[in-house]
Formats: sequence, structure tokens, C-alpha cells
Amino acid sequence: MSDKTLVIIGAGLAGLSTGCFAQMNGYSSRILEHHSQPGGVAAAWKRHGYLIDGGIHFLMGTGPARRCTSCTGNWASCPAHAVWT
Repeated sequence: MSDKTLVIIGAGLAGLSTGCFAQMNGYSSRILEHHSQPGGVAAAWKRHGYLIDGGIHFLMGTGPARRCTSCTGNWASCPAHAVWT
């Protein structure tokens, strides 16, 4: 076990990613989450026979005319400021 320990509050995408990268770089990590499921806003749940995708709101405003999809159509090649503005 590592002498370096990182405590992460929140098991959303950022918290889970941070925990993974911490362990890849020699840290011991512990992720604390208040909710019963990890994932944060990137979660889905069933209610009354319907599947609710809670993370879909991240894709709002990313139509063909937006800057993010005009970066050659490849999300990975877009600068971070183009995704969120």
C-alpha cells in the first residue's frame, strides 16, 4: 500500500477519474459518495417503467451549428473552451 493517500469527495465523473488517475500514479485513493450509486449527474434510473437519463443535459446545445461539432466532428479534437461555451 502507498504512503501517499488521496481522499476524494464525490463519485461523479470527476471523482471517479481522479481516483483512477491517483492510483495509476502511485497514490492510494478513497472515494466518498453520499448517494447510493456512483456517477453523479451521469446517471440513469428507472421510474414507472421509463428509463430516465440524467446525464443527457450535458449534450444540450451541441447541434451541428455549434463550435464543438464544427471541430472536424471529433469531440476529442475540440478545445475545452469550445465544448462548454
